Amino acid sequence: MGETERTSTPRPLVVVIGLGNPILSDDAVGILVARELAGRLPAEKVEVKESMRGGLDLIDMLAGYATAHLVDGIQTGREPPGHIWRLGMDDLPPALTLASSHEVDLPTAVKFAEQMGYAMPSRFAIWAIEVADPYTVSEEISEPVRQAIPRCLEQILMELRKDVLGVPAKGNEEL
Repeated sequence: MGETERTSTPRPLVVVIGLGNPILSDDAVGILVARELAGRLPAEKVEVKESMRGGLDLIDMLAGYATAHLVDGIQTGREPPGHIWRLGMDDLPPALTLASSHEVDLPTAVKFAEQMGYAMPSRFAIWAIEVADPYTVSEEISEPVRQAIPRCLEQILMELRKDVLGVPAKGNEEL
């Protein structure tokens, strides 16, 4: 192979980003789900990332993918801890304050990135697990949130099979 020839691995079309803080109790759930998924997914088809950031800071992590799955904790009080929400971009409420780039809501950040010329995903799946305590400094998560992790993994894997294989998942297809 000549000096100017290079081999390159095509970038996966799907990204999964686990969001949260690993030392704030239940807030770690998105990162914990991402870590579990990373060992189950072929890296050439799905890239798994972790982030403690949000808003505009996610642009570089999302750019260049066709589909993005985001996993995070949420505290709505409308469902018990451990409930799994499957949301789309239109389901996300707007940010009420904009004190920092972290507080820019996801739809605004994506719209801004597109206006700046970034190739952003055309499809988003947001997986939010209802949490009990996202504020206590601890690496331990509550039991209902811990029990939700395998259920959330299975739901995401089913949808990823559809994203990667292009067919509705039956539950046992390999990615």
